[in-house]
Amino acid sequence: MPLIERVVTVTGDKIHKPGNYIVKIGTSVNEIVDFCGGLVDEDTELKLGGPMMGFAVKDRNVPIIKTTNGIIAIEPTISEPNPCIRCGRCVDVCPMELLPLYYPIYAGADNFDGLKEKAVRDCIECGCCEFICSSKIPLVMSIKYGKKTLAESEGK
Repeated sequence: MPLIERVVTVTGDKIHKPGNYIVKIGTSVNEIVDFCGGLVDEDTELKLGGPMMGFAVKDRNVPIIKTTNGIIAIEPTISEPNPCIRCGRCVDVCPMELLPLYYPIYAGADNFDGLKEKAVRDCIECGCCEFICSSKIPLVMSIKYGKKTLAESEGK
């Protein structure tokens, strides 16, 4: 059987009728949100996927694909990051037992040796470190940038 539809969970504080819906592949996020009664207000962040590893969408006309399992309508997170206070909470929650607090420092300075030494490639980008960070530092963005620049510097 070809995959033509899938179950998508629509949830969040900013959606009128949350629930699980069978959605045809290719349906736009905007159509699904409209079907669910729309958003409570326009000051809403939409995420595709889960609350931790999901990614925010700016354009609501993106289609549902075979890997889309959820749409979350939440309050936008607008906060300026503060300097790292070295609390170590990101280290405690890392499932790969890495040291995420070093990645923004090394990625910002393009310190490829430091990124290699702290095993940035082993990061699975789960978002636990960013979620727990009391300084609200965008750690996953730094990790992705670090991985990308490290790969480019090695010519891969």
